[in-house]
Amino acid sequence: INLQVPYEIAGSGTVDLQITLGEDVIASRTLPVLLQQPSVLLSAASFDALPEGPRPCGSYPAPAAQAINADGTLNSCTNPAAPGSQVIMVVNGLGVTTPLLATGAFGPSDPMALLPAVSGEGVLSTSTLPGVIGGFAEVIVQVPQGGGMVPINLAVNAVPVRQPTVVIFVK
Repeated sequence: INLQVPYEIAGSGTVDLQITLGEDVIASRTLPVLLQQPSVLLSAASFDALPEGPRPCGSYPAPAAQAINADGTLNSCTNPAAPGSQVIMVVNGLGVTTPLLATGAFGPSDPMALLPAVSGEGVLSTSTLPGVIGGFAEVIVQVPQGGGMVPINLAVNAVPVRQPTVVIFVK
């Protein structure tokens, strides 16, 4: 189940979540409301059970970020980024942001700088993701030197993302 937590519940402590099927409540939980729970969207290659079979490049030391190379192609072990280029990673769970996009609203067509900003080595900017529902942000990262699987460590307001280290693939 994918859902967007409304910004309006920030600071409420807990929230009741109900899952319904038709008019029947099939599950109900009280959940804590965190100020933020930053997370990087992960590549399908990060998961053990790929529909196509085993991982194409073997085992990864950390989850692989769903990153977009400078040429617009997906970053992968078979399509790595050039050192010194830039990749875009998508994060969510930043909490209340400035500017605040209304719950369910789409980002503006031109990216806008977003706070809180994502930090980490090589991070160049954090902005709204054009045309995508609020709650997601793009993080532009300068690709480090090196080759193979290169770790990227990200944080938001000193809170590490849920996956403290993700990898991108570098030529």
